[in-house]
Amino acid sequence: DNETLERVAVTGGEPEQLASAFFDGVFDAEGSTVVWGDDSEETINAWEQGATTRTILASLGVFDSPDDVALHGSDVYWVSGGFGCDELFSVPLAGGEKRRVSYGYTGVDWIADTDSHMYLVGDAVWSAPLP
Repeated sequence: DNETLERVAVTGGEPEQLASAFFDGVFDAEGSTVVWGDDSEETINAWEQGATTRTILASLGVFDSPDDVALHGSDVYWVSGGFGCDELFSVPLAGGEKRRVSYGYTGVDWIADTDSHMYLVGDAVWSAPLP
């Protein structure tokens, strides 16, 4: 079912519905927060433990579906683009304006973060310093 956010104990058991949300894309989780990029709605979303609905953090443009997302501290990062020019964006988890962090990448499939950099892996491996 891609219309609910659910969790299951690592020891098994029945799924527990946490919130109503549409999932069609990439996601990341840290602590009690889940973030995801929705390919069909072209949005970046978040859910915090205790919430009954998602929060839409950013609306993306047509054909800007995120290729991957990463939760880093108090910001959500994602890479999107196409036609040979992927871009790295971020938005505060608390809400606010999306920011373009860097650009000029090709074929990015996934991103990963360290304390100081975001790594983008695609046609090559790039690193972008985090603000």
